[in-house]
Amino acid sequence: MSETSDNANTPASDEPVSSESSLRVGMNDAPKAQLSVSEITQKLSSELNGALDELAKIDKALNRTYDSIEHKIGQLAKHTKVISNPGFNSVESYLSYAQVAGTSPKSTVFRGSLYEISFAEFLVDHLNLRRMVLQGGANDKGIDMQATWNLKQLKRVPEKPADVFLGPALKHVVPFVEQKQNDAFKVHLYVQCKCWKRSKMDAKMVRELTGTFADFFAREKLQNRALVMFVTPTGATKVGFADFDSSVVPMIFVKFSVPELKSPDLDPYKAENYIKGRAESFYCNPIAQALLSGLDWKAFANTIVRNQK
Repeated sequence: MSETSDNANTPASDEPVSSESSLRVGMNDAPKAQLSVSEITQKLSSELNGALDELAKIDKALNRTYDSIEHKIGQLAKHTKVISNPGFNSVESYLSYAQVAGTSPKSTVFRGSLYEISFAEFLVDHLNLRRMVLQGGANDKGIDMQATWNLKQLKRVPEKPADVFLGPALKHVVPFVEQKQNDAFKVHLYVQCKCWKRSKMDAKMVRELTGTFADFFAREKLQNRALVMFVTPTGATKVGFADFDSSVVPMIFVKFSVPELKSPDLDPYKAENYIKGRAESFYCNPIAQALLSGLDWKAFANTIVRNQK
């Protein structure tokens, strides 16, 4: 017979038996004191104020960022003075475009486009044009570029010109200084460039210009409100100048040199490798002289020719 424990037959108790660890857990899990309504409100208000302060800091930083972006956009718009399609707006950007497009520097397209953008930059810099729209191409209808030219920069001179230049037959010409509208000095300027190597402006070219712009001016109601510039690196024939003088379209002939590489072995797609084009002379036909009379255009143009960099 085996030995048995004294409590072998002791019935099990229904009371739970707790250990030291379980007592510690119970103490740690004791319910916390509840916050009053005012304490909760104060806490929420403090957290809300902190969040609002952070939002204010973020808003201030964003405003600084937006101001910086707007300033940069404004500066970009200010300096982007030549607008063109497909998007080049300077000699440098045209050369980059031509390189990507694979346009050969020996092609007439390259030479003509470089000439046009060079003259556009020249006009913006020296005539203080705010915007020059370059639109040359197969469908330009004789207008390679256009801009608004503010003539207020020209000095006034005591002169009564229309009769002197044109006589009584063209009394309809009203000099810009005598026009009554508020924007009388804001003149539409239209430009056609011909990057010729040997050809000169002749009678046929002048007749084409006169026909194109006389119709255009009549259709757009630009009488006494616009000037045309014809630009080429070559001159004009005697007959060409005679027809130029008798044209009913106010025109300025500009002899402007072609940008040339400083050395034939230099990269033709880098703007710094070129000698800039220069205006060698300006010549107004009588109707253009009449419109510009009362303004010191001749001295202004001569100063440009002398002071080019």
